Amino acid sequence: MESTSTKIKNQEEYSISPSDFSSYYSKFYPSKLIINWLCRNDIKKLKNRELCFTIQDDRYVRYQSFITLQQFKNRIQKLLPRKIDIGAIYNEEPRYYNEHKKTVDLIFQEKELIFDIDISDYDDIRTCCHGNNICKKCWKFVVCGAKILNRILKDDFGFKKYFFDFSGRRGIHCWVCDKKACILNDKERQMIESYILFDRINDDLAKARINRRIRKRKFVEPIYPSFLEDLSIIKNDFYDIIKEQDLLNYEANKKLFKDIIKMYFCLIDMDNIDLILENKKMNSFKKITKIHEYLEGYLLFDLKNEPNQYGCEKFNRYAEENPSVGDSPFIIVKKGLCSPTQKVKNIEEAGGHAAIIINDKEEPYEKMFLADDGNGGDISIPAVLISLNDGNKLINFYTSNKPDKNNRIRLEIYLALEKSDNTVKYDIWFTPDQIKVYEFMNNFQKYQKLLGENALLGMHYITYPFFSYDPNSNTPVDDCLGSGLYCVRPSNEVNDGALIALESIKQKCIYKYTYENQKEDNKISKDIFWNYMNKFYTKCISQNNFNQMCSDSTAALVGLQVNQIEQCISESFIGALSEKQNQNYKKVLKNKILDEEFILRKKNFIARVPSLTINGRLYDGSWRAEYVFDALCASLIKKPDVCFKEEIQREGGFSGPAVFVIIMIVLTINIILFILCKNLIKKKIMDRIDSIDINSRIDDEVNKYFALKDKPSE
Repeated sequence: MESTSTKIKNQEEYSISPSDFSSYYSKFYPSKLIINWLCRNDIKKLKNRELCFTIQDDRYVRYQSFITLQQFKNRIQKLLPRKIDIGAIYNEEPRYYNEHKKTVDLIFQEKELIFDIDISDYDDIRTCCHGNNICKKCWKFVVCGAKILNRILKDDFGFKKYFFDFSGRRGIHCWVCDKKACILNDKERQMIESYILFDRINDDLAKARINRRIRKRKFVEPIYPSFLEDLSIIKNDFYDIIKEQDLLNYEANKKLFKDIIKMYFCLIDMDNIDLILENKKMNSFKKITKIHEYLEGYLLFDLKNEPNQYGCEKFNRYAEENPSVGDSPFIIVKKGLCSPTQKVKNIEEAGGHAAIIINDKEEPYEKMFLADDGNGGDISIPAVLISLNDGNKLINFYTSNKPDKNNRIRLEIYLALEKSDNTVKYDIWFTPDQIKVYEFMNNFQKYQKLLGENALLGMHYITYPFFSYDPNSNTPVDDCLGSGLYCVRPSNEVNDGALIALESIKQKCIYKYTYENQKEDNKISKDIFWNYMNKFYTKCISQNNFNQMCSDSTAALVGLQVNQIEQCISESFIGALSEKQNQNYKKVLKNKILDEEFILRKKNFIARVPSLTINGRLYDGSWRAEYVFDALCASLIKKPDVCFKEEIQREGGFSGPAVFVIIMIVLTINIILFILCKNLIKKKIMDRIDSIDINSRIDDEVNKYFALKDKPSE
């Protein structure tokens, strides 16, 4: 394995004096904790542990070992090491190696398994810094490496006792301290390292750490499962890095990233992708978004094994069992017998790069949809549902052509957003207790202002009927309004579903009041709705104060006419007047607003909450504000200028003039504090001088002198 540290700079470069080191080791260095950790709380092991000290002038003092804690303290306070390297535990005391003129045969016994992730290992792909220089942008490479290494150590090897620490200059170290890791020999350690770095593009890049595990090969077998898990872990970081480093426009990286894109997006022919990559008018993030819409592969349908035609059971490994698979298989299955999620999972595990599911009945496209059963969070391949008629055409064509190794059916899938001319419509579907939506709206409000009339928000609220709902009953049901017709499941934030449903109606009324009340002579600012949502989150949800009183005070705070909102709520209920007057909405049978929302949800086939749709299509990407902004821009045919401004993509930050003003303010404050401190110290000195009777002290000393002078000599 690699050394646990790299060569340090000379002492002069650090400007740390020997007295500084002496003070540090005598007063601050946690010697006891370090020793307890090094010997696994067994002081007997300490004597066989080698330590190496780097002292002044970069001189190395090896084979240091100690019997007691005090010996260790005395030694470091004497030598004042600039660096301490931790070695292995041997069969003999390492100090004997020096004392007996290197005649002692030291045999390795134990040593932590150590991984080193250095930022300089990414110099060939980072564009912001180089060498030992580092910033927040390129630190994300190290973060990705740590995330993947953490998963491998925990899931693939079962290690439990390990930690990450800053290496002191340009990266991090990971120390694995499990007993089974510490007793590994050199060959076993090399095998673990090879497993982690199993994919390489070429020897020059072989030193690249952890998360760049890619090799140049064709996919004649399924992608290694560990690799798929790694990709899912760093998916968001991957897009951040692409955007911040502008990697696809960096000439030195072009060939490297073409190989990565070919692998990551399961592509066979790069001709179409080359056109995108060579477009100098597009930034890297827009390029990768465009590429993400395009997929291609070879069609595969199991004609031999009928169970595989539904995909509900584990597939055979297609790459091993079917010589006709080739690159990037798109596997066809029929709908039914199990959830679509299970089918797609089985297809992905079998090596498929896309799932094509054939509907089990003939129906209009707008009624066809796939729903996640709640277990699809780790799926990383796309899935599409096609009509029964189109599916039969594919199967018939596949059957008649009898594809084999030399005769394969190639299919292209293009996943495109619905585009609109001047205004993109985006809709949020949720329940008012979901923090994710409030956080998104808080972060996205500035982007909405930038897009203005080019982006129109729609808000929709989800309720469900009680499983045993009786339309003829007038009995209140827990967590429901309308005697069980409009229910919401309680959450950690709110334990009353009925209160959540009532807030849904209120927010919809506020939305209608601000977004639909746009008369020329009396326009209501749409910002009022955004302000209400943000204030309601900070005042009510974040403070565990989700109730009608907090909601009313928030509405008044942002300038809403509370009486008009209450009237909207009351008028939305249909039922007995007495119940409405008493606001006993649990008994009132019908609500017009929630009925409309239910019809819209059914029409748009919303099965997941929260959901975001753009121009009526489900958006399945990250809810990060800048990503949604990019998706909205991509959905416009005529894009406003704001979509092309790179600085808009950044998350906040200060402008140049603002930074200058801040620096001047800080500098001024420091100058004022310096003057105040100086005057205070001067005053204390003068007070000290004034408090002493100087003349009296002088007289005493003079008298002593004359007394000594007049004293007769013996």
